[in-house]
Amino acid sequence: MRCTKSQAIGLALSLLWLCAPGESRAFCLAYQCDPDNSASVPCERDANGCSMEGAALRRRSNCVTVAVAQGSTKNEIGIDDNEFAAVITEAFSLWTNVDCGGGSPPGLKVQFAGAVAANGPFACEALPAQNIDVWRVSNAFPNPSGVTQTTGAIAGRTKPIFTLPNGKIFDADVELNGLWLSLFLQDPVQMRGILRTVAAHEAGHALGLAHSLDAKSLMFRAYEVMPMRIPTPDDVRGICTLFPPASLQCAPPVVPAAALRQVDCDNEVSASAGGCSVASLDHTNRQSRHADLGLLLVAALAFAGYLRLGTQSSRHR
Repeated sequence: MRCTKSQAIGLALSLLWLCAPGESRAFCLAYQCDPDNSASVPCERDANGCSMEGAALRRRSNCVTVAVAQGSTKNEIGIDDNEFAAVITEAFSLWTNVDCGGGSPPGLKVQFAGAVAANGPFACEALPAQNIDVWRVSNAFPNPSGVTQTTGAIAGRTKPIFTLPNGKIFDADVELNGLWLSLFLQDPVQMRGILRTVAAHEAGHALGLAHSLDAKSLMFRAYEVMPMRIPTPDDVRGICTLFPPASLQCAPPVVPAAALRQVDCDNEVSASAGGCSVASLDHTNRQSRHADLGLLLVAALAFAGYLRLGTQSSRHR
């Protein structure tokens, strides 16, 4: 698909450049059917090659609250919670500070709630509004035997949790590959730069971007990992499509207890005597991809990016 002048008619002037005449699109937005995890039952794709099957996954709110898990980084990659939070803040700022046209940023605000006591990825599915995104470094990755700095590996994974049939993402916890990142500890500056690049890719997923079809894109599935990478113009078009410029008023960030622990989630559900109906959903099962409109379901995807380490002289899968 190529954008035409007629497609741009009616759009705000600040967004006209997103669909410039003759310009192809490589970015993909997240849908319920994830083409990276549905090889046995391929997703329906649009003319660009992006998944278009099932619900379009979009953040429940343009005000997103993020925290880091306490103590997940010091032993693994040698930085404390505050430094980890600073890197994640920088990673999100790469998306929130882009120019969507005319100097206008995306209509998106990411707020940080510091470090929280969270033992693992968790979402209070019965109460979608009582959730925040929690980031951690983990060794629970399927690393290849004898993994090295230049070995192809899963750098991180993001798990968006969303309601159906509306596809509203209310939680997107992120794990980063601690074993692989620890291989760069001998050069803390390089490690921090690579950490920010990996975090920026996962932040794109958390905000609703799927893997790009452009090998040069930060959101490409097997993206080239170099310190301090930034979104490409096509990445920028993607985030501005998800979050057109808008004026936002966000309440100060809070950390509901229900967002971190099942027992607190259950207690809150009992206290409120409400919440949505919950069901599990296998997104690779074609029969389960389209929800009954009479039931609000909760489902999950898991984005995993395979990295390539890039240097000035070589690129490795």
